[in-house]
Amino acid sequence: MARPQKEGLDYFPHDVDMDQDDKVIMVTAKYGMEGYGILNKLMQQIYKERGYYMDWSERDRHVFKNRVNVDIDTLDGVINECLQWGFFNKAKYDKYQIFTSSGFQKRYIEAVKRRKVVTIISEYILVDINEMIEQYKTPLKIVNVCNNEVNVNINSIIDNSGVTESTQSKVKESKELKRYVDSDECDTYFEQFYSAYIPKSGSIRKKSLESWKKLWKEKKITPENIEIVMNSAQSYISYQTKNNYNICGAQVFLNQERWKDKWEIEEAKGKAPYQPKIEKPIQIDPYLEAAYEQRGMGTDPRSA
Repeated sequence: MARPQKEGLDYFPHDVDMDQDDKVIMVTAKYGMEGYGILNKLMQQIYKERGYYMDWSERDRHVFKNRVNVDIDTLDGVINECLQWGFFNKAKYDKYQIFTSSGFQKRYIEAVKRRKVVTIISEYILVDINEMIEQYKTPLKIVNVCNNEVNVNINSIIDNSGVTESTQSKVKESKELKRYVDSDECDTYFEQFYSAYIPKSGSIRKKSLESWKKLWKEKKITPENIEIVMNSAQSYISYQTKNNYNICGAQVFLNQERWKDKWEIEEAKGKAPYQPKIEKPIQIDPYLEAAYEQRGMGTDPRSA
């Protein structure tokens, strides 16, 4: 009987400056080293079991809580920060109850490139599969959530030279796509978006530009819908400001495609508008003032 195909990894790379990542900073700021430890435990489980994602049902939540011996409210708080700031992809979590990200998927595909075949679930994919195959020559098998193989246009069988006609055509397409992404039009629209967004948040320009070019490459942001993206960003900032909520970085706004959400601007419920405290001048009784002067006691000390 054949041994079952291994999915997870025995080890994974850990950036030495991970604690400075803007997706991690809010976790450590709110929950300290305990939050940082929970984050790393989640990463370990992702890489160990599935390699690029993990399920997060109610049962998984309580099992993980007991395994790492943390308070359930703290665990939920760390998870919420991870979803809000893009450490995990919120759209995939909302739809499939899984934790994953493009970063997890890229590192996994690179790590398993020497395996005979690697299975990836099509609904969970956040990366460009053709680009991953071209870069790492990883033999990928794409299936759906029901484990049925999906017929997609990828070159999963590489010959001895590592180059096929299909790969060469992909290289040509990749070069044309790169010229499109690096166009002046892409950069001009990004500058318009970023200059309007940056004053309101702790955005990181380099990461925001990377996210913008990725979306531009995937045709999710185009000259045709740029006005929608800009207006939605302004509505989002107004909504968060009105309700005294944190404003995520521009890169998070882009990665989570938040311009597709609806932001209805309204006053925060149950919160009275702020009124500055005004010190009222002390009213001095003129009769008491005269009495102080007659007795040689100077003026009423309250008037000093």
